[in-house]
Amino acid sequence: MKKIITTVGASLFTNYMKPEAQAKIEGYETIKGQFDVLDACADATDRKRQQEKEIKEQIHYWLTLDNPNACAEIKSLLKIAEQEGNIEVYLLATDTVLSVLACELIGDFLITNKANFAEGKVKEVHFKSKNDAIKGLQVKDKKSFEKNGLVNLQKKLNQIANNGFYWDDCIFNFTGGYKAIIPYLTIIAQIKKRPLYYIFEDTNEVIKIPQTPLAFDTDFFETYWNNFEKLSDGNIIDVNELENTYQFQQDAQSCIEIEEGDCCLNGLGGMLWEDYKSQFFTFYVANEDVQREIEAKQGIKRIVENKIWNKEILTSKTEKKGTHKVYDDGNNPFRVFYENYHNTICIYKVFENHDIYENYINTTLFNQGLISNPILKRMKKSLI
Repeated sequence: MKKIITTVGASLFTNYMKPEAQAKIEGYETIKGQFDVLDACADATDRKRQQEKEIKEQIHYWLTLDNPNACAEIKSLLKIAEQEGNIEVYLLATDTVLSVLACELIGDFLITNKANFAEGKVKEVHFKSKNDAIKGLQVKDKKSFEKNGLVNLQKKLNQIANNGFYWDDCIFNFTGGYKAIIPYLTIIAQIKKRPLYYIFEDTNEVIKIPQTPLAFDTDFFETYWNNFEKLSDGNIIDVNELENTYQFQQDAQSCIEIEEGDCCLNGLGGMLWEDYKSQFFTFYVANEDVQREIEAKQGIKRIVENKIWNKEILTSKTEKKGTHKVYDDGNNPFRVFYENYHNTICIYKVFENHDIYENYINTTLFNQGLISNPILKRMKKSLI
């Protein structure tokens, strides 16, 4: 089943405000002046909940008139379903109240009427305001848009695409949302070789932009990992504090901005770095001996590459053994002892022999000294 990633704007509301819609809906005059006051960040404390409630109730009624052409997002999704077959929809809101409201209304409409349109091919709709409103994705603050909004958008895309590992069932629908997002989504879609859809709202034709053979060389991310890590999450660093400064500026110029000696990632650089970094599991080891054991013991290395980086698997297979937190792989002797260090996993002991593992539990108590000076490492993630 295809995952249709759909950015959502405010066309639902702008269409409602059109004269032809006003004539049909009673009570229009009571809410038409309330939209502007909601044009604020989605997490603002003064969301004017009463006005929000009135708007939702009124437009929900409008949508219950079985209006599949109410907005560009609904119209495009139903058309995509006709072409692609069964789909599940992922709605992404920009960092505005109106976009969040639109997602909630569109989601409710699609779920309620999914059997009535597109031959019932809309199977699931995903939207939770706390998780799917992209922080910083707004157009009032350029720096926040590039440093936070686009990076957070990429994190969400990776999450939808099975932690960034499986894009084959993903399709981008950028009919709604800010037009400033389109160039970035286009680049990501082309790199991942995924199609994009767009519908002109005044027509019934949906346009499918095919994949092109676009390749992106990520070698310089590996070469300058430390520099990119320092610049991640919107950090601004004195360019002279970066490693191999001159060559880095030459090789990474498409991904960075430098102003008065201060260096930061630009919007594209932040998205591409976040996508590249998501392919790696960053963790601590207590010392180099532990790292050598991980590399030497193939069963342990497989666990680190395939399982421990996955929070769901890690949580489900972690057991308390004496004073230790242990990843128990199940019907085999492989065990990984770890603790949290600065919100990151620190591996301090690994075993592939049951008797030695049991003896360690019975003779050694965990204490912070075991992870007092850990070493940061990274490993390429794999899927089971």
